[in-house]
Amino acid sequence: MAFVRHVAIAFSYAVLSAGVALLLPRFLPEVDPHLALVLGGVAFIAAALLHEVFARQEESGRIADEVHEIRQHQTMIMRELAQARDEVARIHGAIADLVGRRPSKDWEKDLDTVVAEVRVLQTLVEEMSAASTRREDRQQAGGQQMAGRPSLSV
Repeated sequence: MAFVRHVAIAFSYAVLSAGVALLLPRFLPEVDPHLALVLGGVAFIAAALLHEVFARQEESGRIADEVHEIRQHQTMIMRELAQARDEVARIHGAIADLVGRRPSKDWEKDLDTVVAEVRVLQTLVEEMSAASTRREDRQQAGGQQMAGRPSLSV
């Protein structure tokens, strides 16, 4: 859609500049036809530069939005990582407590708790890894789409 829009805009300012070059000597006889051609070329270049400026501003805004989204995801992942680190520290403490004391009636219950927490941590790490892989795949796919886009630069 964006490509078609840019082509339509380029066509419109090409028609406008051709109109200036061809119709200016007709309506203003004192203007030399060669000067009209130069003015038409100047109008074309000015419109093309203006089009390029607006297209780059639009692209810059889109990229800024993507960067903002990526930063939000990074913040969320960093929070989850901090929580996982806290949980690991707590598990290490529980294991140290188990090793440092003699077995009691609650020993099996404590061990079951530690095993359950390790399984939860393993699940969280797998989910974070999968989310990271999906995000990298989306970024690579986005980069490939950007690389395949034709440029309308003048």
